[in-house]
Amino acid sequence: DDDDDDDDDDRGNSDNCFQAAHLAARLPPSTVGQPFRGRDSLTDLILRKRWAQANSPGAASSSSSTVTSANNMADMPTFRITVVTMSGQEYPIEGLCANEFLVSLRSKVAHALGTRVPVLHLVLGEQVFTREHDNKTLQDLCIAESSLLTAIKSAGTALGRGRYALTSKRFKCTDNMQEAIAEEFGRGATVADFAHICRFPRTELARFLDHVGWQGSAFILDNGRRNFEDQRAGHFFACRNSGTIPLHWLVRDMPRDEEDYNISCLDLCWRDKGAIMPVLADLGPA
Repeated sequence: DDDDDDDDDDRGNSDNCFQAAHLAARLPPSTVGQPFRGRDSLTDLILRKRWAQANSPGAASSSSSTVTSANNMADMPTFRITVVTMSGQEYPIEGLCANEFLVSLRSKVAHALGTRVPVLHLVLGEQVFTREHDNKTLQDLCIAESSLLTAIKSAGTALGRGRYALTSKRFKCTDNMQEAIAEEFGRGATVADFAHICRFPRTELARFLDHVGWQGSAFILDNGRRNFEDQRAGHFFACRNSGTIPLHWLVRDMPRDEEDYNISCLDLCWRDKGAIMPVLADLGPA
């Protein structure tokens, strides 16, 4: 009987290896350096990525841990708190548990207020809860039955740990953009850098672009530079597009191996003159 079990394991491992080899064989040669990848090669990359995730050693244990955590939460008594905004509106938040994390509470409050989690800050008395408190439980933070918290929403649209906004005015590449941003958003605001926003998955980036109201193009820096710093002058800008921008504009395109490859992307471009557009401002940490 033991020998039969070993044979079954061997066949299972062989099947897994065969599936991995089959997917790898379907992948085309490397396309590194090409500005745009074909749709078929991306489909193969997605298939391999999904298979690898489903068959990873930690997949089963992660699922089991999630179920156990959910069951423990369900067995605990719940309580209710009140959240008040700066305008005086009150929102009851029910069904909370003592061992629930602050990030979960922030998500529930953000949903009740119709805002996004990263730009929402909660205050209890004189204690301002920051992102560093997200993995602490409500019990650790002394949030209990009938607690009264204040919700404060930061300006701008969140992306990761940062906040961004588009200027209300449009500029030429020769204008003093930093001065205009400081005048509109305050001295702490700066021209946003493509290096800080291009690392996000395109699903997350697309949601950000929608929320910030980005249509077309906006001036931006590239690793602190406004242009190539040579005789070409001009200014870098980021272009929201569907992969059809003129190639002579393109400086660097977004990665094309994400599962959401069909979403309009954001590419770094450059023009020497003639462009008039808003500027993306970096407003600091969320």
